Amino acid sequence: MYIPDNLWPQIEPKLVEAVKGLKVGQPDEVGTFVTAVINEASFDKISTYLNAAQSSSDAKILVGGKCDKSKGFFIEPTIIVAKQPKYATMTDELFGPVLTIYVYPADKYDEV
Repeated sequence: MYIPDNLWPQIEPKLVEAVKGLKVGQPDEVGTFVTAVINEASFDKISTYLNAAQSSSDAKILVGGKCDKSKGFFIEPTIIVAKQPKYATMTDELFGPVLTIYVYPADKYDEV
């Protein structure tokens, strides 16, 4: 997701609140919005990206980022804010509850 820096201050808190409100669980539980990823290979791939984001100077995990495969392959809904538009989670396709945002200078819209 690309968001101009002049809108980000209004969007960020609402987005974080919305993601924190998502129910993670079994698909047959009422109210569940996010379920486990399809298999362990997918879990391992996504968790590798999340671990890299946690230690990267080019990204920040805004919300989420936790992974648990003790009872299924659950990835917490996660938002990553990338400092570069070509950060790995902006360019690589992940099939999981991960959204990466690049906040760009509003006056550089055409360049971005």
